[in-house]
Amino acid sequence: MKKIGLDHYPEGVPNEIECDVYDSLGHFLAINCQLYEDKPAFSNFGALLSYRQLDQRSRAFAAYLQQD
Repeated sequence: MKKIGLDHYPEGVPNEIECDVYDSLGHFLAINCQLYEDKPAFSNFGALLSYRQLDQRSRAFAAYLQQD
């Protein structure tokens, strides 16, 4: 199967991740939020969300979901 969009990846972004390095998707995200905490995770309509902000907000949302 042809993987579309790979030509549009920024320089340095791998085409695949090494799945056996991470225990879970959550582990993958936690490691990358630490590694890239001050770099932009998302950009939309001029607003940026850093990996640090992504980590903080996703943890807050998870805590909210666990409340009774």
